[in-house]
Amino acid sequence: MTPSSEVASPVFNRIRRIPKTHVCPGRPPRPGASFEQDALTKYGDRLNISPSLEWTGVPEGTLSIAMQMDSDQIAHAEDPDVRFLHWSIWNLPPDTAGLPERVATTTEVPALGLDTRQGTNDDKVVGYSGPCPIPVTIGYFDAKPKVVFEYLFHVYALDTVLDLPGGATRDEFLQAIDGHILSGGVIRGEFVASKQLLEH
Repeated sequence: MTPSSEVASPVFNRIRRIPKTHVCPGRPPRPGASFEQDALTKYGDRLNISPSLEWTGVPEGTLSIAMQMDSDQIAHAEDPDVRFLHWSIWNLPPDTAGLPERVATTTEVPALGLDTRQGTNDDKVVGYSGPCPIPVTIGYFDAKPKVVFEYLFHVYALDTVLDLPGGATRDEFLQAIDGHILSGGVIRGEFVASKQLLEH
């Protein structure tokens, strides 16, 4: 993969937002709220399964491929400038051309490669955690709030196979790939938070 190569997905792109199949089940509205009446159907299509990705042009000398998904949907507890980590996976074989839908949420993923591992995300679970922005509360006269959130899938071609155990943290992952990135690409997805009016 060269710096100018594209990472793509058959299910989302710059004009098509991440489908609800790939987002978290959501937080049903509190009991008694008028917008709870369709809660079961509203959240029924949110399955929180990972989307499929595709990439091309892995350079010579690549020994493994890694991927990280992060977002601006929430400030990190310790550092507001750190993006929220949704997913990290590494030691994909160098001839891997993408990721299938519904990657298992396990530390080891032998279906993708004997050495393929996944890390612990900021939801404190292993593997994929989809978009899950909290509902945005707005007042009748408030300035327009942020409701569209950005999700980046970073793909890295590495000159090594990482000696990193499954379940590793973001910092451990970033430290492991530091100095080993031959090239990379990224695809941006979007998801829109639910909106609810501020009660008076």
